Amino acid sequence: MQITKPLIVAMSAVWKQNGIIFENIEFDGSKVSFWITVPEHSEYINKHGEEMSGYFLAKRFQTAMKELFDSIQNNIAVLTMTEIRIGETWTKGKGDYLFNSTFKNLK
Repeated sequence: MQITKPLIVAMSAVWKQNGIIFENIEFDGSKVSFWITVPEHSEYINKHGEEMSGYFLAKRFQTAMKELFDSIQNNIAVLTMTEIRIGETWTKGKGDYLFNSTFKNLK
C-alpha cells in the first residue's frame, strides 16, 4: 500500500471524534506534518482512566500515527504541531457530530 494524502486524511478522521481538529496536513513522501488543535478538557476517558485532551491527546495521536505509518511503510517521520483550545470541553455530542459529518462528506 502506498501512502497518499487522501489516505492520511482518511486514517486520521477517527481522531476527530476525540476532539482533534486538523488545521493542515502536509505530506512530502518522507514526512507527514499535522497542525492540530485539541480541547483543554474532554468527557472522553480512556481505559486507564486518563482524560483524552490537551497534550496527552496530541501525544497519543502522534504515537498512533507513527505506529500506523511504520506498519505500512518504514522511514516516514510524523511531526505534530499542537495548540490547545483553552476553555473548551469536548463532549460525546460534538464528537459524534464531527465523526458523522466527516463520513457523510465522503459519500
